[in-house]
Amino acid sequence: TLAMCQTSICFSAMTGYSKEDLITKTTLDLNIWKNPADRLGVIQEVTKNGFSLNNEFTFLSKEGKEIEGLFSTKIIISNGNPYILSITRDITERKRIDAEIKLKNKQLEESNAEKDIFFSIMAHDLKGPFNSFLGLTEVLADGIDYMGHDIVKKIALNMNTSARNIYILLENLLEWSRIKRNQFSYSPEQLNVSAEIEKVVDVTKELA
Repeated sequence: TLAMCQTSICFSAMTGYSKEDLITKTTLDLNIWKNPADRLGVIQEVTKNGFSLNNEFTFLSKEGKEIEGLFSTKIIISNGNPYILSITRDITERKRIDAEIKLKNKQLEESNAEKDIFFSIMAHDLKGPFNSFLGLTEVLADGIDYMGHDIVKKIALNMNTSARNIYILLENLLEWSRIKRNQFSYSPEQLNVSAEIEKVVDVTKELA
């Protein structure tokens, strides 16, 4: 029968079990394996190969706290009897840091993707109204000397509409940006759908 052998001082420090708790007990008796099937798998592997190296398992401390461990084990012979000598390195902190790094990288990727979308929207949605506005200023600059008052007034009104639409677009983009950064408070209100549709139509009407 294979017996479990541990360095009691390090094992006690990691799991919270005292030396007295460990005497005559196996790790299965102490219920330190979160998944007992992991232990069975190690026993089968080490019985077949004589060793098992650098497997990551989750263990439980005496208080039930989860411990991420890097587990290696091999068969040794002492006084003619086979024993399993195992070494478990506590990698809980390393795993926590790795998880944080992965989360930060994911958040950074999402942030960069949102920025790309933001700049794409700016380039696409603002280009139309700006082209309309620039076209009107060009017409006004080239023909103001021979234009009548009514035509100048009409162009000026169209320019004002274009400028207002550009401002509305900028406000919408800023609101979208605040929502993405969780800086926008939820404040529902009634909406005049007809008026909002008219705003959208106005954005392209001048360009048309």
